Amino acid sequence: MNALRIAVLGGGISTEHDVSVRSRDRVAEALASRGHVIQRVHISRDGSWRLEGGPSRPPLVAMHELARTCECVFPALHGRGGEDGFVQALADAAGIPCALSGLRASSIGMSKALTRACFVGAGLPMAPALLPTRHEARTMSAAEIVNRAIELGLALPWFLKEEDSGSSLGVERIDSPSDLEPALARVRELGPHWILEQGVAGIEITCTVLGNAGAELRALPVVEIRPKSAAFFDYEAKYDAAATDELCPAPSLDARRTAEVQALAVRAHDLLGCLGLSRTDMIVGHDGDVVVLETNTIPGLTAESLVPKAARAAGLEFAELLDELVALAVRTVGYDAPFEDREQHDERSEPA
Repeated sequence: MNALRIAVLGGGISTEHDVSVRSRDRVAEALASRGHVIQRVHISRDGSWRLEGGPSRPPLVAMHELARTCECVFPALHGRGGEDGFVQALADAAGIPCALSGLRASSIGMSKALTRACFVGAGLPMAPALLPTRHEARTMSAAEIVNRAIELGLALPWFLKEEDSGSSLGVERIDSPSDLEPALARVRELGPHWILEQGVAGIEITCTVLGNAGAELRALPVVEIRPKSAAFFDYEAKYDAAATDELCPAPSLDARRTAEVQALAVRAHDLLGCLGLSRTDMIVGHDGDVVVLETNTIPGLTAESLVPKAARAAGLEFAELLDELVALAVRTVGYDAPFEDREQHDERSEPA
């Protein structure tokens, strides 16, 4: 595709700030290697935006400035304020193409409860869970949660999850009802809302999907995740290459099971309305049944991340992958022309 001026966003207000900075820098370097002109944008922990070489600005002001100087925004952001639809809404308001999913898919995908409602309603297999109301999540005691879980027939272990955190932050494994009270306190430090899921023992896997919902979609090879010491694929295991074996293609899956997993990932992507890229995490239980955990609309893009590994297994280098994602974004709004053509068009469009 033609060279574009691309703003790559990183940082942010969420607990995943540092991971986002690493993703941004890697994305910026890779896109620059493809000939694009890159503007790095840093979002501080207090939410202010700093364009490369400039002062801090409020988000909306910064986005409108980017709309005047760039052809596309690439949000290498994770968690609140970046993956939840906020940045995507700003880009829509400013009239600039934004790579990856838009407002609707981002906001639904960020919410574990809303994602579950979407997936279960469409027949995707998920583990049984307790979904409290907003009021219940804030006020229920640990004892009340245990009683409700028992009433619902949830078998141990349970997983208590902060409702809108990523990278396995705010996820606590509950092996005994007595574990719940301290775990609940830790999760509530991140946010007041949570869900409680029944654990599923089996093989942890993830599948990346490329393309825009409603059009042709491509599932990449499945990655199998084998934490070496952690009880599950937690934050430390995700970003410490020595803590986990990540095998692609997944050696424990035969061709039939691989096809099933890829079909589920494609369906999840399409149901949420994802654009460009998504990564759906699943478990293949010891009984052979596949259970969907969640879909990430902006998965990690660091050197340790799962998406680049899957892309390489498909013969797609990281820079090529990013180029494809940018192309999907700008072609969606019909804005893919060389600098000179755009400048001439802009001049012709000036009012007399």
